[in-house]
Amino acid sequence: MTEKSKKYLSDVLIAIDLVRQFTVDIADFNSYEKDLKTQSAVERQLVIIGEALNKLRQNSI
Repeated sequence: MTEKSKKYLSDVLIAIDLVRQFTVDIADFNSYEKDLKTQSAVERQLVIIGEALNKLRQNSI
């Protein structure tokens, strides 16, 4: 595994951990829907995950 690949996987793990942190106090989906800041933060981390996985896939080809 290349250093770039390791970096992309690290980015994914960090983003997953951040999503957990952002949602730890969210009781249910209705609460999540009402919390626009949390939605925005989670969505940003999902974008980061998608970008990192895409780069990882491109790096592996």
